Amino acid sequence: MYKFTTITIAAMWLIALTSCNKNKSNFDASGSFEAEETIISSEAIGTIKQFDIEEGQVLKKGEFIGYIDTTQLYLKRNNWRVKLKLC
Repeated sequence: MYKFTTITIAAMWLIALTSCNKNKSNFDASGSFEAEETIISSEAIGTIKQFDIEEGQVLKKGEFIGYIDTTQLYLKRNNWRVKLKLC
């Protein structure tokens, strides 16, 4: 039993000594990053067909950045109007 305990303790010390990393990394810089989250929602329901912006890009008011295909919404609305006329 004494031999087993001695071997176990020796193995634990060996693992502890070899697991320590003495190669300390030199950092170029450190700090924290902050971001501002903006939720962009559409006034129309549809499929986004084009969305040409990059992260961090500054946009001007009224600038074209893409479009949404609202064909299905248009057809659904016209179908509803047709049903109302038939009834």
